[in-house]
Amino acid sequence: MIKRIFIILILLTFIPIAGFSQEDICKATLDKDRVRVGESVILSIVFYEAEDMPAPELPKIDGFDSKYLNSLQVMVKRGYMAVKAVKHRYVLFARKTGSLFIEPMTFEFDGRVFKTKKLKIEVLPGVLLESPKEAVPVEKKAKISEDRAFIVIKTEREDVYLNQQIKIEVRFYVNKKKISLTDVEYPFLLHSNFSAGEFSRPKRIKETLKEEFYDVLIFENVLFPTKTGKFVLGPAKIKCQLLTKKEKAVLGRVSGAITEAEYEYVKSPVEFTSPVLTIKVKDFPKAGRPLSFSDVIGNFNFDAEVTPTETKVGGILTLTMKMTGSGNFNMITAPGVIADNFKIYQSEVETTENAKIFKQILMPEKSGVLIIDKINFSFFNPETESYREITRGPFRINVFKAPEALPEAGLPARVTPRETAPYSLKEDLGKDIVYIKDLPGIITKKGDYLYNNKLFIIAQALPFAVFFSIFLVQRRRKRLKTDEKYARYIRAFKRARGSLNKAKTLLHPKRGEQFYALIFETLQTYIGDKFYIPAGGMTIKSIDEIARSNRLDEKIVKLLKQCFSEHDKAVFIPSEFDRREMVKLFKNVSYVINLIQRQKR
Repeated sequence: MIKRIFIILILLTFIPIAGFSQEDICKATLDKDRVRVGESVILSIVFYEAEDMPAPELPKIDGFDSKYLNSLQVMVKRGYMAVKAVKHRYVLFARKTGSLFIEPMTFEFDGRVFKTKKLKIEVLPGVLLESPKEAVPVEKKAKISEDRAFIVIKTEREDVYLNQQIKIEVRFYVNKKKISLTDVEYPFLLHSNFSAGEFSRPKRIKETLKEEFYDVLIFENVLFPTKTGKFVLGPAKIKCQLLTKKEKAVLGRVSGAITEAEYEYVKSPVEFTSPVLTIKVKDFPKAGRPLSFSDVIGNFNFDAEVTPTETKVGGILTLTMKMTGSGNFNMITAPGVIADNFKIYQSEVETTENAKIFKQILMPEKSGVLIIDKINFSFFNPETESYREITRGPFRINVFKAPEALPEAGLPARVTPRETAPYSLKEDLGKDIVYIKDLPGIITKKGDYLYNNKLFIIAQALPFAVFFSIFLVQRRRKRLKTDEKYARYIRAFKRARGSLNKAKTLLHPKRGEQFYALIFETLQTYIGDKFYIPAGGMTIKSIDEIARSNRLDEKIVKLLKQCFSEHDKAVFIPSEFDRREMVKLFKNVSYVINLIQRQKR
């Protein structure tokens, strides 16, 4: 038995050490695993315990052009300890499509060899090119005059700095008196040398141009340039279906007036293309650039605090660094923290709409007044065209010695031996008296001790059950925060029910536009959350692909197509909103969501 325990202790001692192999001294990561041709991805390479290592030159990477971005001094968690490291960041621009690989790279510095692991990235087509003459003929698209429908790109500025965020709008103008459209897809925007997110759910407004009334769909997005120079943004393309009203072929129909039931709508594909924009991208000025600057652009505030300010050796301190304001939060990384006589652990990041918060754990290793050096955060303000560096600290921490262990209760204090005294025959009076009890007290069965009681034994499991329950709850909360796919899957049905309850209050023809917008957004969001796919751009065409990849029943597929078709018909075909059709769509959406929930539970 002792031999087994000894072997287990040896394994527990050396297994963690074996985990810190040579391959862990260098780590390469990508900020995303899927891009389009012309888009960029950031490659970060962390070199452990090599904070003085200069930025190495990357070898040629197949399918990508590379550019050095910046370097950061960081503290990273390696096993159970935090170590100093340097993070070198590069921007990779995708130049060809396919499942591409970044092969292992080897670097040498100060007699050490660093080797990265193989990385995989999916590169999608960036733009649909015209088919050559010898290619397979494609379906001919209808040509639409601009007085019926057209699209444009609008931006708040056309002269920007590197990494500066730009708000853009793709506006789709439709004259409903002259044209009927359905199955409108989200825009495809060619944005080489720009990093962009997904288009938001379109806003609907009405606008008058050249004495013509248009219904306008506004798709918003935010992007930022990743290179300097003059670049073309666009064109933007929107695909949809043109609805043409045609007479049905009815055998035996006599001549005369044709009723509405004898017409049918025929779909034909149509694509709209916008003009392009030219964006000038400037580099940051060299004059006045702080040493702590790392290509962050915007207008920010920076606060830092350490709690608590007094602790004991081995206690836990939390350093909270918060950046608020407006600008490109994607470029903000944790400022470097220098604190002697502290163990520093890797920071946790929390990002909200207008803030980014870094929380770093520090543990003092000695007593006394310890100092956490001042922390610098700098950025470039494009409005004033100047740099600003904000400094917080230094922070003084009073660290006390850990209290020594006290003697356990019930143990006698140490007694010093007394000097040897001569033997005494003096009698201690009353020592031989045995007193008789007046009352017997509580009489218990012999051997009836508390630890033999079954209820007491069962009760001992209660703290473990409570602890295990708290552990599961905390584990679930942590997963909801860190695992986006799981969080979207779990919350999909709850969010859908809330949106359906709100849509129920809009079941009135006068509020039909709001109802159809909300009910369509609810269905898109639920499907996107349930199957972890982008909700934007989901149309009736994409239902078959979603159904195949997630093995949906045919009944569900049919209902989904019916819901999308009813929505498009109500929104894009000129007519008054019918409450009966609204109620029918509401019931169908509620029913199909419940069907999906039961199948994918």
